[in-house]
Amino acid sequence: MNTPRRFLFLSANVGAGHSAAAEAIVQALLRLEPDAESRIVNSYYYASSFVGKMVEDGYLQMVKFIPQLYGLLYERRERAGTISGMKNWVIHTSAENFRNLVDEYRPDVIVCTHAFSCGVSSVLKEKMGLTIPVVGVVTDFVVHPFWIYNNLDLYTVATQEIAEHLISKGVAPERVDVTGIPIDPRFGEYQDISLLKSRLEFNENWPVLLVMGGGIGMGPVSRIMKALKKLTLPMHVVIVAGKNNKLIKRLQDDTKKLNNHSPVKVRVLGYINNVYDYMKTADLLVTKPGGLTSSEALAARLPMIIVRPIPGQELRNTRYLLGKRVAIRVGDENNLAETIEILLKNPARIEQMKNKARPLGHPDAAMKVARRIMNLCQGAPVKV
Repeated sequence: MNTPRRFLFLSANVGAGHSAAAEAIVQALLRLEPDAESRIVNSYYYASSFVGKMVEDGYLQMVKFIPQLYGLLYERRERAGTISGMKNWVIHTSAENFRNLVDEYRPDVIVCTHAFSCGVSSVLKEKMGLTIPVVGVVTDFVVHPFWIYNNLDLYTVATQEIAEHLISKGVAPERVDVTGIPIDPRFGEYQDISLLKSRLEFNENWPVLLVMGGGIGMGPVSRIMKALKKLTLPMHVVIVAGKNNKLIKRLQDDTKKLNNHSPVKVRVLGYINNVYDYMKTADLLVTKPGGLTSSEALAARLPMIIVRPIPGQELRNTRYLLGKRVAIRVGDENNLAETIEILLKNPARIEQMKNKARPLGHPDAAMKVARRIMNLCQGAPVKV
């Protein structure tokens, strides 16, 4: 009897996207090999305990309270094309803990859905003799120098532009594959919208506006809620606030007042497992441009309105989406209600945005990545 293959996923709890990408690949691997075993871990947990918590919490606090500083640091390292001395020290001091994790779990392949774990895996290969294949799964529409190491076995990326950038930095072309960002394939599956609206208890004749603030509810959702009070068209608004319980309670209190004095009917949800249902029924998505959320919307052919992207990777994701004309950006929430209603009154414009999203959506990305991982297990060429 063959021993089931094991896959170790090194993610990070700095937003829900890194873990969501890992989970999508895990499910695809199970479809290819039902006995496969996978483990998803928070990479920063295995860093030096103090340093890991400092980096993880520091990132979350910075993007929440002083995002401009985060943007400046991001751009500085991007221009330099290297990682900082501090980051390099954290990676090297964490390598022994990761080595112990790998020795204990004994995976066939290591999959990194965050840049930090790519760095540590590179050190394990270079300094500690790691021979297990390592895959870096880039989860945005841009790749920062923090991700790039020449000794990883495979990178999967969202676009040809990212692939070319990696190759220009010395990554072997046969080690880069354009797959799209891994998501749940159900975002791309056909659904009867009338039946779905009925199941979700929406008026079939009303448009649906979906508002998302990321899996940890860090977006400007409260300001968006205030802006929605200016809407005059009848519509359903669904706000997905993730795991931020304080935000959910505050929004629910605001919703009771709004629903009594407005043609707009608002529904506030926490973390849900069927976002794809709501994306399929929605006419527009108001969101932060995280790589996973944006990829899900593209697969569902859902036009996006981007509000307050975090400087750094989200700002670059915004530029990509605007350039492809599948999204528009609102610089000030005061203009949000007007923008929503202008678009809803222009169905031809919405249809154009949907059509432009079609070739950019990759609902099969997780399966593509899973097949590449299996190739590495079997010693086959990376690309098929």
